[in-house]
Amino acid sequence: MNTAVPPKSESMWNRIKKIVLPKDRFESDLRFEKKFQIPVHELPQLELRLARYGCSPIHEPRWINNLYCDTHDYQHLYENIEGLSNRKKLRFRWYGEKNGELKITAEYKIKIDDTNTKKSQKIGVIPFKSNTTLQNLFETCIQSWESCADPNIHIPQNYTPTLLNRYYRKYYLNADDNIRLTIDTPIYYENAATGINAIQEDWAIVELKCPKNHIIHSDLMPYQLNKSSKYVDGLQLTDPLFEKSSI
Repeated sequence: MNTAVPPKSESMWNRIKKIVLPKDRFESDLRFEKKFQIPVHELPQLELRLARYGCSPIHEPRWINNLYCDTHDYQHLYENIEGLSNRKKLRFRWYGEKNGELKITAEYKIKIDDTNTKKSQKIGVIPFKSNTTLQNLFETCIQSWESCADPNIHIPQNYTPTLLNRYYRKYYLNADDNIRLTIDTPIYYENAATGINAIQEDWAIVELKCPKNHIIHSDLMPYQLNKSSKYVDGLQLTDPLFEKSSI
């Protein structure tokens, strides 16, 4: 397998910054995002610690589903693996059950250095039956997106579905309403190309998010930062071509 990192398309990146995120919103929407991987058996202690630091649940936990998409040469995957400071991700997201009449949102998630932002657009209710392939779901999402998108928004044409993931998320907010923390577990994966499924049950993914100019107190989360992503982990677990030893 050719593991060379595909060249980053500067024109595509600039187009996403200018079109997907209007200039007057781009900087203001940036936020720091720190990620941690914590053993599941340590979650009760973590939740007690959050309570001591004034962080409390903000609404009911819920299941989150994501259909990730990438270019045919997996440009986004390699951007992430190489740790490029400017990178992006395209996904379709919905909440609740995996199958049924789904209220789906198209999302571009964009990372610039240590900050993140995203641009979202609701694309309507889309049926997803248990026997529907991820390719068919992706094509329906693209068609629905094209029918409701702003004419100035560029809908990507060279993408393909790569990975479906699903996890149960808890939400916490601090007393000052400027630090949000989420806990995700368990995490299920389904590969669109290989059909292989996997589940990550022993580790929870914890994300700490705050405004760009906020000082993060390290004593809130005394854990080692984790640079991996659910997208990379999912592909490495469900496709032998992307096992950690091969890339």
